[in-house]
Amino acid sequence: HDVVIVGAYNTKQAKRLESDEIDVLLDAVHGALASATLTLADVDGFNVTSSTQRFHSRQAVMLFGAQPSWTGSDIGIPAVIEAALAISAGLCETAVIATAQVAAHRDQQKTAPWTRPGNEFVECWGLFTPAEFALMARRHMHLYGTNESQFAEIAATIRNNGARHPQACHYGKHVTPADVLNSRMVADPFHLLDCAMT
Repeated sequence: HDVVIVGAYNTKQAKRLESDEIDVLLDAVHGALASATLTLADVDGFNVTSSTQRFHSRQAVMLFGAQPSWTGSDIGIPAVIEAALAISAGLCETAVIATAQVAAHRDQQKTAPWTRPGNEFVECWGLFTPAEFALMARRHMHLYGTNESQFAEIAATIRNNGARHPQACHYGKHVTPADVLNSRMVADPFHLLDCAMT
């Protein structure tokens, strides 16, 4: 089956939103559907999640009063791929994908709860997301000779591309690879500006 993306929508972005995470999620779904000139009645696949409140697609189904034949569970690009595969497999015809993150973790002394995996292989050691990726980065450095300056170039490019959007949290702020390398170390070889803002 041919699978196409027929609509897209960005909710309001800010360092601090006055809205509740569920309100932002509702706005995301309604905005995406309006962009595609669709209604909830047209949708038979849901992949609707949130980061902070851990809202998942089965809850979205109840929230919208929908009766989907498929619900997804991933976020980001994997969510798009998951929905495309569900459509290709005939599990649904029209899927809506949305996610939200509001009320970010504010305790600067601790890493955010969603960056601390809760399983028996990492929890006892205090491993958190940047440290997990740091292990992979070190392996990449070992295998391919990658260096911290190359990682810094990537991080600076991504941040600068994001900062071009008027609604970005760091709109207009330019980051150089040197800024990345001069930011504090988080998990060797990653500095603060190598890591995702969330």
